[in-house]
Amino acid sequence: MSDGMLAKIIKDMYIDPELLAELDDDQKQILFRCMREEQIRRWELKDKEHDDYLANQAKEAKQSTKDKKVVNFLKGDDGNDWVWVMGEHKNDLTIEEILERETLTKAEIEAREEAERLLKIEEEENERRLKREEEEARRKTDLEAMKKLNTIRERTRKKSIELYEQRTKRRSRELMSQMSERRKSFREEALKEDEVIEREWKEREEKVKVAEKERRESFIRARREHQENKISFKNEAIILKNFIRLSNAFSKTPDNLKNTKPRNKDDVLAWFRKCEKPNGTGYDPSTNKIATWFHGIIGREKAEDLLKNEPPCSFLIRVSEKIWGYVLSYKTNSKTKHCIIDTTNGTYQFLSGNSKYCFKTLAELIEKYKKVALSPNTGETLKFAVGQKTEVPDYEELTIDDGSESSHL
Repeated sequence: MSDGMLAKIIKDMYIDPELLAELDDDQKQILFRCMREEQIRRWELKDKEHDDYLANQAKEAKQSTKDKKVVNFLKGDDGNDWVWVMGEHKNDLTIEEILERETLTKAEIEAREEAERLLKIEEEENERRLKREEEEARRKTDLEAMKKLNTIRERTRKKSIELYEQRTKRRSRELMSQMSERRKSFREEALKEDEVIEREWKEREEKVKVAEKERRESFIRARREHQENKISFKNEAIILKNFIRLSNAFSKTPDNLKNTKPRNKDDVLAWFRKCEKPNGTGYDPSTNKIATWFHGIIGREKAEDLLKNEPPCSFLIRVSEKIWGYVLSYKTNSKTKHCIIDTTNGTYQFLSGNSKYCFKTLAELIEKYKKVALSPNTGETLKFAVGQKTEVPDYEELTIDDGSESSHL
């Protein structure tokens, strides 16, 4: 999407329904994602401002409380300050008794902890002693078993070696036989392949001779057609010069082109004649004639009808009545898609948020997407241009200047 149009839609958080109808599903998803990201950004900004406000209020309240120091006294049943004088109550202990009780409690705790440490040390020592005795007994018992095990292991190893040698010899004989069979098969296949290559080479040589003959005939035919078309090319050059002269006659842009979108069909016609036709929009640079894919102001239904019986990757370009630009209509395996081409920034660019290509002419855009996929997800390119299917071209009204006859671009 062009920066100006996308920025305006995101700022207003609104897109005209007629413009939205021209977008295909992929372009709609991209636009809605951009609008959703803008909504989230605005919400996060408002949420941060609210959090900052609450933090400042809490800070001010804390600072106000910190500056004031208050001491409150406990009140008794009589409403006066509650007072306790140690030693005056009949059940109160004396200082000596309190200290003696604390000392006794501390001594009991230390004695219990020390007894637990000694008990743990003694238990660990007993555990180590029992393990040593157990290991010693196990070593004595296992010595005889180890001797018997070594004898069995040695006998088993000798049998394994004998079995290994037998299997190795048998497998070696099998592999030798298989290799001999494969070499024989390879030789037979090589002879057959040589015969096939020789036959194909002769066939290609015959095809090259036929193609060379056809190229010579085509060259002679093209040279004859070139001579016949020289006069036609000269007339088209004169028509182009007249277009440039007519475009210079406009002293300023019509007021209706200052609007964000065309008000009606007359605005589109004036815009095309004033801004697009002098630049040769709709021409095929390679032939200096009107491009096959170029169409006039036709609707979505008409475009889909033109593409209905065409193969996938067929396409056409039509002048939009909704914006200052064009619409690329192309056929996929399952449906017909429509992509808006915006011209508000003086370039030709698809109306999609991830479009990274801008083109000076409409023809450059078409040539680019004949080589580059329109969407990385599908890999579709523009292959088959769909032209006019009626005797009177649908772009004829674009070429009429002030009631004059059509100049056919």
